[in-house]
Amino acid sequence: MQKLWYYLLRSYVQVGLFFFYQKIIVRGYDALPRGPILFMPNHQNAFMDALVVVCTNHRSTHFLARADIFQKKWARFLLQSMQLLPVYRMRDGFEKLGQNQQTFDRVSSIFARGDSVIIFPEGNHGWQRRLRPLSKGFTRLIIDFLHKYPGQTLHVVPVGLNYSSPTAFRSSVCVIYGEALSITSLATEEIKQAGLWREQISQRLKRIITHVEDATRYDEVIQAIQATPEEYLHPEKINVRIKQVEEGLPVGSVLPIKKPQTSVLYLLWQVIHGPVLLIWKMFRQKIKDPVFIASLKFVTGLFLFPLYFAILLLAGWSVGFTGVGLGIILVSLLLTLLIKLS
Repeated sequence: MQKLWYYLLRSYVQVGLFFFYQKIIVRGYDALPRGPILFMPNHQNAFMDALVVVCTNHRSTHFLARADIFQKKWARFLLQSMQLLPVYRMRDGFEKLGQNQQTFDRVSSIFARGDSVIIFPEGNHGWQRRLRPLSKGFTRLIIDFLHKYPGQTLHVVPVGLNYSSPTAFRSSVCVIYGEALSITSLATEEIKQAGLWREQISQRLKRIITHVEDATRYDEVIQAIQATPEEYLHPEKINVRIKQVEEGLPVGSVLPIKKPQTSVLYLLWQVIHGPVLLIWKMFRQKIKDPVFIASLKFVTGLFLFPLYFAILLLAGWSVGFTGVGLGIILVSLLLTLLIKLS
């Protein structure tokens, strides 16, 4: 029953992502190896990062999340049904760190049956288009699994998430599944081997995302490359320009940045969905961390749009004009599809 709920929920989220993003580009998925996989994406866009990875692969995927969001019973039930596993940090209390072993045991059993897990190796999310230093937490998962199941192979796959405009509705995202690091055995010096894994994954991730190496020059470099939002979907090309700037070389030809124009279709879409957008605008003002804007915007839409449509149908039925409510819903869907295709 839990599996059925997971796949139904994932299908619903996939529909939501289809309408939320203009384009979802997936590269490298067909080259993924068989067997258990530890997916390791960069973490730029809060909860959207996990949703995008889960919904662009066909595997049964669990992912690790900070333990404090599991505190309420209803939240724990919902999150566990979505195959989230808690990870305790020092800030959750030193006495709780021991509970992480239960999560490690669960992860090892997931790998043993050939399923996949997502962990964000940077340990936190960040707005900038660069890879932050990787934490050592993911190496503990690898070592724990290989100790419990010697001789098995675990594939560690870097995942590059590249957003044209991270917070914007109707923006695009490119998901790049990178070169797998296949690990079969442990070296005598596990700490040294873990450091080597971190370096290898870091280098492979940097190749499939936009990465500014020098954090102190981040704003200078981003301004100098003059990239359009769409160009950020192609990190290989952007990274060439970044390297030119960092080395003091002339930047290659760039496209002029055009200010996006609001189409008549989108204006009409906004009129039809006015009540939902008004609620979102009120909610938006309370968001302090901009990294959460896209995630909360998406989740709000997942709940509010079906509710809005249900109210339209109920209101139309109550006054004998059910067809009016149904007509508005059909126009809404048609406009959304036309906007996506435009």
